Amino acid sequence: MGASPTWKASWRFCRSWLCHNHKLFYTYVVFCSFVLYQTFFATFIGYYRHRNHHRSIEWAIQAEKEYQLIKPKEVEYDDEEEEEAEAAGDAAEEEE
Repeated sequence: MGASPTWKASWRFCRSWLCHNHKLFYTYVVFCSFVLYQTFFATFIGYYRHRNHHRSIEWAIQAEKEYQLIKPKEVEYDDEEEEEAEAAGDAAEEEE
């Protein structure tokens, strides 16, 4: 593969034109870095986020909203009257 004239010409092109044109070379390096980062980010981090979506805060907020819509009504107890009666009973005992 390395002995073909096309392969040799492409390496000569890189040596004589690409490596001497610094702006193009650094643009190529930044582009390759960007592509590599995006590839790894999409595969590893995207896969992790997809697999653990049920642990995210967005999912918890959505589940809380759904629960608020379907939660059963709470029974209201009249605790104040009971507390007042107990307080009155305690006060009566203290007077005796």
